[in-house]
Amino acid sequence: SPLSKKAISLIESSSPSVILERLPEERLLLLITGIEPENRLDIINRQIRIDLAFVGTNSDEDEFALRQLAADALMEEKRKLLTVKISKAVELLKNPDFLQLYPEDSDKVHDAFEKSDFESRKELAEAVNLSEETVANFAEGKPVKFDEFVEIDKKLELSLSRAKEIYLPPDAKMSSPEEENIYTNFVNYGFYVFFSQLKTLVSGEKTEEVSPSEAPDLTQKFGPNSPELRAQLAEEIKRCKLPPEMEPLVVVTGFKKMETLAEAKIWRGLSKLADSEYWMEIPQSKTEQKLSFSMFKEMVSGLVKSFSQYLANNNDEDYFN
Repeated sequence: SPLSKKAISLIESSSPSVILERLPEERLLLLITGIEPENRLDIINRQIRIDLAFVGTNSDEDEFALRQLAADALMEEKRKLLTVKISKAVELLKNPDFLQLYPEDSDKVHDAFEKSDFESRKELAEAVNLSEETVANFAEGKPVKFDEFVEIDKKLELSLSRAKEIYLPPDAKMSSPEEENIYTNFVNYGFYVFFSQLKTLVSGEKTEEVSPSEAPDLTQKFGPNSPELRAQLAEEIKRCKLPPEMEPLVVVTGFKKMETLAEAKIWRGLSKLADSEYWMEIPQSKTEQKLSFSMFKEMVSGLVKSFSQYLANNNDEDYFN
């Protein structure tokens, strides 16, 4: 899976987050979480959130496109526009278009009709303000529109616990045979995805004409997740290449400790748990500090030994002459 456990562990699940991470096999991951389209609520009126992962190669072209998308996700107004585009590509399947009675429930329907006050299907049809044909289709186990099925079920006091759900293909135009399969696979999960539309988000960024990207400032920095620093980070990743290390390079999230992000060796991190209002350089770990000091001692020791050896092999007169 392109979603590394390391990346997932660095974000607060309930907070909108952005991650850029280099993966094995020369790949680059952009993870955008907590996308909240308008009027997307579940059956108990909770906001539905969308999480998206884009995986490209480490090529300059793919990296540039993913950096631009990441920058858009960090800027308030551009994130709103991005959310609208993503919302159109990720459609929810709410109620099915049709419901159909299971054959084994037909006797239950017959018994309920016999116990009711309706002397004919025509009377039942008039009571629910539907056609007699619709009522007949219901009783005979043929597909009936969702709302009509529910109305008949309620009027007969059936309280059916199940029915075959039928979804019609979405109105949006399918652009590839692949999406027919995607629709079929995802219908059971309550949503479907038009991947061709999502791909246009990336391909659109690739077509932009820009000046060559600058080399990155390799200093590791951490700061508060504020609009000001998100804007600064967005500007930097639009302009500069990412460091070459295979690590989570950019992490913007909610409540995560600085120590957690520092230990992950991130390049740029923003969190709501930062102790400062500004960027702070991420301090080296004690191990890295000891290693750096040890290397420095060895280097100085080597220079002293080399110079001493040189003096031993040359007399003072030769040296100063």
